[in-house]
Amino acid sequence: MKSAANVVRKTWDTAEYAKKAAERKIREEQNEKSKKTEKKKMNFPALKPDTGSGAPRREYLSARDTDLEIDENIGKKTLQQGEGEAASAQGGFYCDTCDMNFKDSLSFVSHKNGKKHQKMLGVSMVVAKSSLTDVKSKFALLKAQKDLDDAGRTRAIEDRMRKRQLEWEQDEEKKKLARRNAKKQKKERERNENTEEIPEDDEMMRVMGFSSFK
Repeated sequence: MKSAANVVRKTWDTAEYAKKAAERKIREEQNEKSKKTEKKKMNFPALKPDTGSGAPRREYLSARDTDLEIDENIGKKTLQQGEGEAASAQGGFYCDTCDMNFKDSLSFVSHKNGKKHQKMLGVSMVVAKSSLTDVKSKFALLKAQKDLDDAGRTRAIEDRMRKRQLEWEQDEEKKKLARRNAKKQKKERERNENTEEIPEDDEMMRVMGFSSFK
């Protein structure tokens, strides 16, 4: 096996790499300062004091109780502003909390559910742990809501039944009145027919020489 000729051990310029490391550290510190400055500009709500219990220093994450109304402008015509205008004046979906505009509903909903928006609201991404009492209370609330809905459906069914019963009675009354009027008209026609036959009987009696059958 031939040995390599003119092999020189590589040397490292420690001063050069120390300089690069120092520059990298400066850049990282500057980036960290810029991030802190950006957070201050975003005006995040103040954190709760740290109690040492491990609880988050923001409110717990909870289910949204309001409608985002992402379909409120369907079928409507709106005037679109240019890119230089305020975000609220541009087309799309606007978040007034973060002063940001989104071009589609998917990105808008993702932002609403995201960490940045929740942080602006003073809410953490931690969900509160439910105790046994909380679970029982939730079940009781859902049962009460279900009973209320069932009672409402029962009342609605009873109202429809009463309405149909009233309509049926009104129809029956109309039919009775129609039958009564038909019978009355029939009697009137029969009486008129009998009245029209009387002159023929008188003519027959005169021909036979009778003044009256009485």
